Amino acid sequence: MAVVYEVGRIVTSTLDIQQVYEEFAAQLKKLVDFDRIGINVIDREAGTASLKYVSGLGPPVTDASQARPINSLRVRDLIKSGRTIVVDDLSDTTPFPLDQTYLDAGLNSLITVSLISSGRTIGTLILRSCRVGAYGAREEAILEILANQIAPAVENAWLYEESIQSQRAFQASDARFRLLMKQAADPLFLSDPDGRLVDVNDLACQGLGYTREELLEMRARDFSSGDPQRGREEIWERLSAGEIVTVETTHQRKDGTTFPVEIRVCLIELDGRQYRSAIARDITERKRAQEDQIRKAQEDSAMADIGRIISSSLDITEVYQHLGREIQTLIPFHRMTLVMVHADGATFSRQFVTGTVVAGSTQGGQVPLDGTISGRVYQTGEPVMREWDDDGEVLREFPGLAASVDAGLRSFLSVPLISRGNVIAVLQMRSTELRAYSQQHLDLAVRVANQISGAIAASQLVEQQKTIEKDIKASLREKEVLLRENSTMVEIGRIISSSLDLAEVCEPLGRQIQTLIPFQIMGLAILQADGVSFLPGWVIGAVMPQHRQGVPVPLAGTMAGRVIETGAPLIFEADSDQERFREYPGMIHSANSGLRSFMAVPLASRGKIIAVLQFRAKEPKAYSPQHLDLAVRVANQISGAIAASQLFQHQKESEEHIKSSLREKEVLLQEINHRVKNNLQIISSLLNLQSSGIHDARVADILQATQGRIRAMATIHDKLYQSEDLAQIDFGEYLKSLTDDMRQSYGVNSDIVELTVHASKTLLGVDSAIPCGLIVNELVSNALKHAFPAGRTGMIHVGMSSHEHQHRLTISDNGVGLRDGLDFKHSNNLGLRLVNAWVEQLGGTMELRRDRGVEVTIDFAER
Repeated sequence: MAVVYEVGRIVTSTLDIQQVYEEFAAQLKKLVDFDRIGINVIDREAGTASLKYVSGLGPPVTDASQARPINSLRVRDLIKSGRTIVVDDLSDTTPFPLDQTYLDAGLNSLITVSLISSGRTIGTLILRSCRVGAYGAREEAILEILANQIAPAVENAWLYEESIQSQRAFQASDARFRLLMKQAADPLFLSDPDGRLVDVNDLACQGLGYTREELLEMRARDFSSGDPQRGREEIWERLSAGEIVTVETTHQRKDGTTFPVEIRVCLIELDGRQYRSAIARDITERKRAQEDQIRKAQEDSAMADIGRIISSSLDITEVYQHLGREIQTLIPFHRMTLVMVHADGATFSRQFVTGTVVAGSTQGGQVPLDGTISGRVYQTGEPVMREWDDDGEVLREFPGLAASVDAGLRSFLSVPLISRGNVIAVLQMRSTELRAYSQQHLDLAVRVANQISGAIAASQLVEQQKTIEKDIKASLREKEVLLRENSTMVEIGRIISSSLDLAEVCEPLGRQIQTLIPFQIMGLAILQADGVSFLPGWVIGAVMPQHRQGVPVPLAGTMAGRVIETGAPLIFEADSDQERFREYPGMIHSANSGLRSFMAVPLASRGKIIAVLQFRAKEPKAYSPQHLDLAVRVANQISGAIAASQLFQHQKESEEHIKSSLREKEVLLQEINHRVKNNLQIISSLLNLQSSGIHDARVADILQATQGRIRAMATIHDKLYQSEDLAQIDFGEYLKSLTDDMRQSYGVNSDIVELTVHASKTLLGVDSAIPCGLIVNELVSNALKHAFPAGRTGMIHVGMSSHEHQHRLTISDNGVGLRDGLDFKHSNNLGLRLVNAWVEQLGGTMELRRDRGVEVTIDFAER
């Protein structure tokens, strides 16, 4: 679009058509590539076309004005179709007479566009290129737009040229001249040597607002307010010499308005008399463009000065005054303010103020953004331009402007200063005049804001950097101190944790603490269980005779007592011994020793105060809040170790007591198990003696079963007696012992009944081992009695397996099995009822299989 506008400017800038052609070709080259350009003018009446301009490759033109027949040129096809002609390759088309000449010059493709003025094709624009297929739809569209712009200038120049040639050659008649005047594209005036107008065209009448009759009663100077008197003779001499003279002047319309014109004047001869022929072109747009260009140059110069000023120093206060004066050359104001938006986004401060004084609106301070134009600019990021005749309207929209309105300000212009996408400040111009600001002022203000925003942001960064540097230096000093403190704390931690015996670390610990906190005496008061006294744990520095190691000291009347009571650290200074004595009577000995400054902090473990760390110095006001913080850190650092040391001593005493107690209990438990086993064996022996005198087989069986159950329990207590672990037994070993006893008791012949045990090492407690042993005893006894009648051979198997505290006990035989209809879980048989009860005691489940003898599976978990 920039090229299109430039072409428009070229066409209206001068009547020198050759200059127009040259500049037009240069601009066109920026959009469409070509190796040769030509512009033809068509004379339809004569059926010819004349080449008015040519440049580039191809055959030289000896006479550019020579007319050629239209039928011999491609313009013939263009006139017929009315459409643009594009030839991708001349060698593939029906040749015209000149085509071979262009092919020989290396020009292979062309595009021809109509030049249309007032709806008529007055000529053609032809571009040729060495490249085959150089032109397409894009080039066609561009050329049609530009051709429409240059066509009027081509026609006007042609008509003007025709007029001059015909008049100078005395070939024009009055009718012919009138036709030329009518067809002219610009106002045309014909005057006699005295300056009286003898003829004008319609465009001249339209441009000045007069009728033709009115103009013919006037002289040119009647409406040429800028017609120069000086130099008129020189102009006449140049006209007389055959020159075409171009001058700029001002025409005044009938309504009094004026406009600038460029006039091309020449002498013509009609009917033997000389006349001045003048073509006037309105150059308002050109003048406006020139004025805009001058104004823009002035603005650019001012912007450059603003940039120079704003970048001359990072100390922005040095340049604000110069900046205000420079901005005023671009934008009028009675007050200018630069406000900086604070980080909270809710307030601002005036960084710079110049001009009209507004009450309460001085430089600095902190002002709410709400209700101000600056607030609106900050919220939207857009400039604001306002003016008011009504004060009430101002205050309704922006109540924060009350003071400005009272100061007589009526026009307001505010623009944001943006850095990295954020509004950092607002530039405000205000005037006492209404309608003081236009869109042009707003645009300039935006340019100024963009120009200075970077420097303002940089100035802020400089101030921030200075603040940060100060903070960094202060922080470094603090960190150095903190590093020393932390290093000392680490060493204190290492020392205090190197031994659980506080006496061993007392001296090195005191030396480290004294690098942080000055003292003549540092002591540890360990709170006693009675809650009313403390023991001096250790003392570093001067010895206090009243504080002896291992002798309790009452808490009442001491700083240690106050710290334990409040749970808070304490610094105490007194101006007299009497004051110290009244508040802390228990410290009178310290006062008598010359101590003047006291500090105490609690040592806590698990939320309870276990001791108090005390510091005492002879210098008045020796301790500050910083010392108190350090003392608290030391206390926190060593409190765990103090508690650990106390626990260690207590633990040592407890361990000895527990070991002694355990030894006694182990002996006692072994003795109990041994006695239980002996008692069960006595009961078993008594039952054995009793059964020897009983002849009833059923009763004998009952006694034998009972004896077996007692033996099963006795074996468990025997295993516990022999075991190192008094709470558990190896149930696998127990099963082997139990089945061996049963084999002997029942006199089992291994050749007839094989009794096997498969059990991994399984540790069971007494609560699980006794029910399991009784179950095995009951089921194996039952199998030995009933599974193999009349000498039948077979096998009894006992198995025990465990996985992650889940146990499975299996007792099976391949004997005759249970009788049909026997309900194992609801049997009247005592033994089976006992088995079910013991399984329930284990919290287990029991399954019974009868397919090959009997197999009982019991699953349970260790409790």
